[in-house]
Amino acid sequence: MLNLKENNQASILITNKKDYFQIKGIVEYFDSGKWFEKVKKINEKTEYKPKGAVLMSINEIYDLNSRVKIV
Repeated sequence: MLNLKENNQASILITNKKDYFQIKGIVEYFDSGKWFEKVKKINEKTEYKPKGAVLMSINEIYDLNSRVKIV
């Protein structure tokens, strides 16, 4: 998480094994507060115990199948 605090630009690749997308944006890391509490609540009935939450403000979205910027 130190890397996210030092460089807040991030890229996420998402797939459903047929379609592929890249999302680029600016991220913030929270280990307490509103966003962290929301992540904890979402995961309270799972085996996952979050240590923090990452909030991304999306700047660009690419469809990697067609190699086109869609947002």
